[in-house]
Amino acid sequence: MKNIHGVKPVHFEVQRRDQFLFQLQACPIKNTFQGRNQRGKKAPIYDRIGVERWFMRRSENNGFLLLQNEFYIEKLLVRRKPNPNAKDMSLSICQFNGLLEIENERKFTNAMLEGIGKKKIFGFGMMTLTPVALVH
Repeated sequence: MKNIHGVKPVHFEVQRRDQFLFQLQACPIKNTFQGRNQRGKKAPIYDRIGVERWFMRRSENNGFLLLQNEFYIEKLLVRRKPNPNAKDMSLSICQFNGLLEIENERKFTNAMLEGIGKKKIFGFGMMTLTPVALVH
């Protein structure tokens, strides 16, 4: 087997109550109501309260508790010139930083493998972790 420099297997195991410093770049979106018998349309979330609620729901669904959290929001317009029929796309890019605690090991591990939120095709959703024990 050829040795690829810089690629190493990682054994990732967490326990309930483990704490990590984290960074996450995500693209929060919401479904907007389009009317009766119509499918909802996805729209970026730009307001601070909406983004905070979005991340609180993601933390609960993915098995972690936010102990400290700060974030900033950027708006980005993606132009799709190659295809004249494709519409431009608006994105809400959020950089989250803080401290989290594991509540559910299985859900958290799955979130680390699958990513958090939508727009993963654009590189969003991967969380970077640093164990708190290594920081002290």
